[in-house]
Amino acid sequence: MNRIIANQTDSILKIESKNPSQPHPPLILRGFEQREIEDVVLDVYNVDPLLDAESITIDDDMDSLYRTISFTVFTTMFLIGFGIVNLGLLRSPTWWCGVLGFDVIMIFVLLNKSGSFRVMLRAWSDWFDFVQNVFLVLVAGGLLPLWAILRFTELSNALSTGAAIHQSIEVPIRILQLAIIISAAVLPSGLYFIYEKQKVAGLRERFFRDVLRIDPEIQTIRQAKAKYNQQVADTLGCNDNSFSTHRQINSIAPIIAANVMLSIGWFVAIDPLAPIVQLKNVPPSQTLYEALLPKASTTNYAFLGVYLFSLTMIYYRYVRSDLKPRAYGNVIVRVVTAILVVWALNGGKNSSSPRELQAAFAIGLISDLGIS
Repeated sequence: MNRIIANQTDSILKIESKNPSQPHPPLILRGFEQREIEDVVLDVYNVDPLLDAESITIDDDMDSLYRTISFTVFTTMFLIGFGIVNLGLLRSPTWWCGVLGFDVIMIFVLLNKSGSFRVMLRAWSDWFDFVQNVFLVLVAGGLLPLWAILRFTELSNALSTGAAIHQSIEVPIRILQLAIIISAAVLPSGLYFIYEKQKVAGLRERFFRDVLRIDPEIQTIRQAKAKYNQQVADTLGCNDNSFSTHRQINSIAPIIAANVMLSIGWFVAIDPLAPIVQLKNVPPSQTLYEALLPKASTTNYAFLGVYLFSLTMIYYRYVRSDLKPRAYGNVIVRVVTAILVVWALNGGKNSSSPRELQAAFAIGLISDLGIS
């Protein structure tokens, strides 16, 4: 298995070979340099003194393990789904034995790549930590709309009878409504996960390197992490991890809460429970277009204004590498503020006049406007 050797100081390190009688070219590591190296090659060099001094770190190359785990899990899910749909759950034991055999082979491949059972378990733990948080966001954004549509519309009955799918326009409309609600609700949270995967690790390392240069008591990156790791975790909302940063409950809670609120807001705006009537003189495309439009009410337009502001705010924070979980708390406050202001101004009534809809959208976009 390949290892990642990293210089934890800002100085150039020269690592000599262990056996002077069989000299090898010295391994040169520049300040903060990371290099991928094979176990066989690494065993040649005398790295123990530098490890004891915490001047270097040697970690397992986990990226290839994560890719193999993802391939194993998604391929297994596809094979299981294909078997259930086309063969039945218990009708073809040969198929299920083949799926089980595939998983056993992939476990041996992972064990061979990782070099030890401990490293393989660590890779699985990190991978599942990432997946469970993504799954939590998807559930928070999609569970309520999915349950309501299946419970209070004819979509469930239409899907259970294959012929009705081709005869009714309600099925594609309900599916598109559900897709819009879930996508719009999950998009802001998805930007945080992308930001965390792509940029948080770089921000952490940049901070620790700057601290190493400024703080005279710190000589290595590991010492900087030991001293300042909690402050960085409180700021960025995560702890140190190579793949899926373990989030604290108080960090991910605003993201989940904002996800639920945006899901409810889009559900009310799209109103997928409203009956769909296909008139004879109206083309199906027109019926589909009208069903996907947000309903004209001041509350819905205020929410749409808040959503536009929130999405642009989160995107700009993502671009500036300043996206933190507390930004989603701001989204929650703005949604509540805009709706309460619109209700107060309308006396609790939901108007649909163009001027009032525009004013409600402006209040949602700039909540301070409605208060002032």
